[in-house]
Amino acid sequence: MTFVNTETDTFVTYNVSVHDSVEDASSELESRRPEASSTDDTSVGQEGFLYKPGQRYIIIQFRHENVVGKVEYSGGNVLFPENNAANQARRLETSIQEGAN
Repeated sequence: MTFVNTETDTFVTYNVSVHDSVEDASSELESRRPEASSTDDTSVGQEGFLYKPGQRYIIIQFRHENVVGKVEYSGGNVLFPENNAANQARRLETSIQEGAN
């Protein structure tokens, strides 16, 4: 799912995959971790990481139980895009938790 904000010319893309077990989800998350030095640990989800393929492009990967989530964030006139992407990832994680209850 992609959300476009026309006022700021930005987009946020969500991608979620559900695995048979937490172990499978953990393996999937780890396989997505890039070797780039720009990777930062982030507190989004139970585990996760953030990296920047470009100056104004942010990707956050995170896991909640057996669900692996991916949030891509890009924009032109954006202040602190890491925080914006992290907030979007937290919202996605919350919706996963609420859906599981």
